Amino acid sequence: MRVVRAVGALAAFAISSGAPLAQARVGFISGPENPPGAGMMLAGMLENLGASDGGPAATQVLGANEVLLELSARGVVRTRADTATFRVNLSGHGSNPTEAHTAHDARLRQITDAVRAAGIAQSDIETSREGVAGLPVFDVEEPPPPEGEMPVPQSFVASMTTIVVRDVSKVEAVLAALRQIGAPVNSPRYSLTEDAAPRRAARANALAAARSDAEAYASSLSMRVVRLVRVTERGGFDLMSGMFGEMFGQGRGPSEFFGQPENGQVPTVVLLGVDFVLAPR
Repeated sequence: MRVVRAVGALAAFAISSGAPLAQARVGFISGPENPPGAGMMLAGMLENLGASDGGPAATQVLGANEVLLELSARGVVRTRADTATFRVNLSGHGSNPTEAHTAHDARLRQITDAVRAAGIAQSDIETSREGVAGLPVFDVEEPPPPEGEMPVPQSFVASMTTIVVRDVSKVEAVLAALRQIGAPVNSPRYSLTEDAAPRRAARANALAAARSDAEAYASSLSMRVVRLVRVTERGGFDLMSGMFGEMFGQGRGPSEFFGQPENGQVPTVVLLGVDFVLAPR
């Protein structure tokens, strides 16, 4: 059986004569995108991540001189977010738990009033209280205590408030309201309430990319694409090898591989394993 396995920017070419795939001789297609040592690393990943009896390559019936090409593909679609989420850390200090709770609750009311005025419903504001602890508190405007002397411990209440913005046109108003009262807030996390449509589009993009790659491999091997024999979103796609292949070949990190929200656009990523059969021209 002849198998060409391509993973991200790296590709493995294995040839065996009826032997289990794990026992096949493995070499590597060279190219400027493959750094020194990448072959040995990918060989280890293939061995450890599923190159064994009963894998996809062993289940396909191939004709004379046909080759099974196993590809991994990634499709990405960016869609305008319809939801944004802020998380604000709150705290309150006091000489005893009651004072700490009072200070914390006053700050919480201030934040709640600010975001309510910016158009956020009370039901979209949720606070989870962490608890009370006794901690030494330093006053930055006072000189430090003498060496070896610690300030008197005070009670401390901490919590996190989650604010869900269901109309992203209000994000800037909410952010401005929080910053105006000095709340410690970062940029929101954007998301989609429903991602079925962008997921279908990302899947189509991944399939198109796989088909394009298959044609390129076939051309470089002086062969042609005969048929598509397998598509999977399960373990057939070697996720780790695909990610490392992108990182090696294009200098990307994991966050770029999976996509991060940018400018209010949310990426929907679909990872596929796609197998084709190649034959001589």
